Amino acid sequence: MGGKRSDAALIQRLERQRLALTLRASGATYREIARQLDISISTANKYVQSALAEARAGVVETAEDALAIELERLDNMLLSIAPLLRRGNLNAIDRALKIMERRAKLLGLDKPAKQEITGADGGALEIVVRHASD
Repeated sequence: MGGKRSDAALIQRLERQRLALTLRASGATYREIARQLDISISTANKYVQSALAEARAGVVETAEDALAIELERLDNMLLSIAPLLRRGNLNAIDRALKIMERRAKLLGLDKPAKQEITGADGGALEIVVRHASD
C-alpha cells in the first residue's frame, strides 16, 4: 500500500502549515511566507487559512466539551438534592433554582426581552438631552 508515503506527505504538509501560520503570526506577508517555504503565494495563503481553521475547530471543540462537562456537573448537583426537593426542603429548592439559573445562563436561555419605547400617542418618543450650561 502507499500508506507510509501519504502519511509522510501529510505530516510534511501539516508542518508547513504550522510554519506558515507561525510566520504569519510573527508579521510575515504571504509573499514572504511563499518565498521562505518555496511555495506560491496562494499556497501560502491556503496553508495559513487551513492552520487557522484547524485551530478554530479545536477551540470550538474545547468550548463544547467544557460546556458539556459543566452541564453534567449541574445535573449531578441537581440529582444529589432531588430527595430533599421531593420533601419540599426550602433550602434545597433555593439551591435547585440557582442550579437552574446557571444552566439557563450557560445555554443562553435567559436572553433579554426586546423592548420598544414609544411616545404617549404610540408614535416615536423624542428624547432631549440638556446640559447644565444650556
